[in-house]
Amino acid sequence: MSGAFSLVVPVILCLVALYALQKRCDVYSSLYDGAYDGLKIVVKILPSLIALLSAVYMMRASGLLDAVTSLMEPVLSKIGIPAEVTPLMLLRPFSGSGAMA
Repeated sequence: MSGAFSLVVPVILCLVALYALQKRCDVYSSLYDGAYDGLKIVVKILPSLIALLSAVYMMRASGLLDAVTSLMEPVLSKIGIPAEVTPLMLLRPFSGSGAMA
């Protein structure tokens, strides 16, 4: 079954290339422009990503996250929220879905 799944990406790429050729689109130029735009986006978000990951690592390494979890545990247990999700509740607003990692 894994053999079929390993062909998904090459098949999709071939279908996209065939579609682009049918529409008489310059495939290489489009691919180049897309990659260039993607790299510009990476350059824009990389400093924020590095700062965010560093801050989260420092919070965990220093024990601050564990201390806040311990402080909030009595309140959270009264409203039925497990203390184990406290780090996720604190980090999610800053990192978005990156907190799930």
